Amino acid sequence: MRSTERFTGLANIYGQARPTYPQELVRWCLEQAPAPGVIVDLGCGTGISTRLFASTGHPVIGIDPNADMLATARAEGAQDYRVGSSEHTGLPDACADLIIAAQAFHWFDLDGTFAEVERIGTPRSACVAFWNVRLEDTPFMQGYETLLRTWSTQYEVNERAGRTINAIRERATQAVLREFLNPVPMDRERVRNLALSSSYVKHGVADIPAFLQALDALLDATSTHGKVQMRYATRAIAWRVHG
Repeated sequence: MRSTERFTGLANIYGQARPTYPQELVRWCLEQAPAPGVIVDLGCGTGISTRLFASTGHPVIGIDPNADMLATARAEGAQDYRVGSSEHTGLPDACADLIIAAQAFHWFDLDGTFAEVERIGTPRSACVAFWNVRLEDTPFMQGYETLLRTWSTQYEVNERAGRTINAIRERATQAVLREFLNPVPMDRERVRNLALSSSYVKHGVADIPAFLQALDALLDATSTHGKVQMRYATRAIAWRVHG
């Protein structure tokens, strides 16, 4: 299955359940471009990161190849969303001051994406890729990680983020790494939807009802007043597009 199709049918619960990103990350991203004007969000999905950066007052263009995800994004707000990929955005040359990719760069073809970023980036532009990576520092977080590794034959998201960061560092000029703590309180319904919004659950878990029963048992054992804290470290890498 092509990576562009892995999230088809998941857009609604993806948009409802997925966490956003900390404001400290947004400020840091904006600091990477000397004069951030137009921002391009590659692999924008349902527009979680697009809306977050648009709230700073900068114009943001969201690019995604999946029509299902873009339909949900457009229903959430009047941002500029366009069908395209990280290798073929359809944007004009030198139009972007800041290029971002939230929870997406591990799906991209690196050669094609780096070439496209150089084409659309202004002379002083920057690119930032970032991921919410789950921590394993509480009983719930440890249990959730074990659950995914036990039930899904395709689970390797944390490893993909790390491998992609390393691959970017081998290519990028003056790459800078930062990490931001991002804890997100969630109730049972949101945790269940978060799990179901993952492509590695949809395509990698053979028995979804049994998986959800196991998840409910974990929540029964670790929640407080019906809620848990989904604890993330938002890991980011930034680099100058043109050196």
